[in-house]
Amino acid sequence: ENVVRLIGVVKHAAYVYVILEFIENGSLSSLIKPQKFGVMSEQLAKVYVKQVLAGLSFCHANGVVHRDVKGGNILTTKNGVVKNFKLLKNRFI
Repeated sequence: ENVVRLIGVVKHAAYVYVILEFIENGSLSSLIKPQKFGVMSEQLAKVYVKQVLAGLSFCHANGVVHRDVKGGNILTTKNGVVKNFKLLKNRFI
């Protein structure tokens, strides 16, 4: 639930198109702007961190590593679910 779902891959001539699940709310970093939305409560931060860790745990259990964990690479849905993005299959696991 906390990882962006891969819908498909399309190869066309010299290009490869990766089709991902649509995440409508943008990145977590865009929500943590105190001047825009006010300061995030500790309780809400706890919810987001727990979801990020659940997504990372799922990835690690499946031999996948996150190559750049930061707010800009954590996407949020309109329902408040956060999803990890920018994953990399590790060939050594």
